[in-house]
Amino acid sequence: MPCEDLLQFDVEAVSSSLTNRYTMLQYINQQNYESMKQEYNASFPEYFSGGYDEFKLRRNDLTKLFIAAGYSDLHTSSYRRTLSASTAAAYATCMAQHSNQLIAAWIQTYSGDKILVSIRNGRTEDVSYTVIGATPQPAEPTSTLGGGGDKVLEFDYDPAQDFLVAFNAVGLKTGQMGSTIVVLERERRFEIRKTQKELISKLSCGAGGYGHGDGNYRWTDTTFVAEQDYYLLFDTRRVVHEEAIGSSPGLRTYQLEWIPDSPTRTRRVAVHPYGMVGNSNDTQGIVELTLSIMAEREELIEVTPTKAVATTPLGIAA
Repeated sequence: MPCEDLLQFDVEAVSSSLTNRYTMLQYINQQNYESMKQEYNASFPEYFSGGYDEFKLRRNDLTKLFIAAGYSDLHTSSYRRTLSASTAAAYATCMAQHSNQLIAAWIQTYSGDKILVSIRNGRTEDVSYTVIGATPQPAEPTSTLGGGGDKVLEFDYDPAQDFLVAFNAVGLKTGQMGSTIVVLERERRFEIRKTQKELISKLSCGAGGYGHGDGNYRWTDTTFVAEQDYYLLFDTRRVVHEEAIGSSPGLRTYQLEWIPDSPTRTRRVAVHPYGMVGNSNDTQGIVELTLSIMAEREELIEVTPTKAVATTPLGIAA
C-alpha cells in the first residue's frame, strides 16, 4: 500500500484555521463533492448548503482573498497541518520503513514551544549522525544510531518562525553517507476582516393634479454601484430622508423597487419609484428621497501566531 493512502483529513484541525479551510476546499471536486459534503457540512454549512456549482462560487470567493493577499502558495504546507497526530505517525513510519536510507526523519508532534523530531536508521548497520540547524543541539555533536533503530529528539519551536533541522549520517561499516532535512514552515493564521461604508443617493417622484391624486406621474431613478472589491449589502437598503420639494403638497404613498444585479454578491442596485399617490388632486406633489445602502469589502489579514497555540500536524523528510 502506498504511504499516501494513509493520508486522511482531520476535521478538528481543518476547522481550527482559515488556512486549513482554504486548503481543504481545494481538494474537493465534482466526483468527491457529495462524500465531502456529508463529512464537512456540519463544520462548514456556508460552503455545503447547495450543489457543487454553488460550492464552487463560495470557494472561489475565499480563493480570491488568498490570491489578492499574495498567499496562493499555501496549498502543500497547509495540507500537512490538516493531518491528525495518528495519521501523521502512520505516514511517517511508513515512509521511514520503506525508505531504506541511512537516516530518515519526521516531525512527531509539536506543541507550545517544543517540537519532537523522530529519526530512524533504515539500514542494518549502525550509523553515526550529526544534527545541524535546530536548537538546542544535543550534548554530543555526533551520536550513534543502531541498525533499524529510532530515536526522538526535542527542539525549541517558535510557530512564528520556520523550523529546519538537518541530519548527516555515515554508515560505520560501509562509510556510506546520507542526509535528510526536516522543514516546517512557520504557522500562518488568517482572519477575514470586513470594512463597510455607506453609499448615499437621491431620487424624486411625484403624482397628482388635474383632479386625480394617483396620476400625472413624475419620477427619476437612481443606481448604487459598488466600488472595486466592495459588494452591496442588499438587506441594508433604506430611505434616510424624505422631503417635499418646494411648496408641493407632497405624496401620501409611494413604493420603491430595489433591483439587485445578483441574488448574492451584489455589486449594482437600481432603484425605481412607483405607485405614487399625491396628497392633492389639484396640485402635483413631489418629494425628494435620500436613499442609503451599505457596501462591504473583505480582506485577508495574516495574524501572527503565538507559542500558546498547540498543534500536532506532520512535517516529514525521508
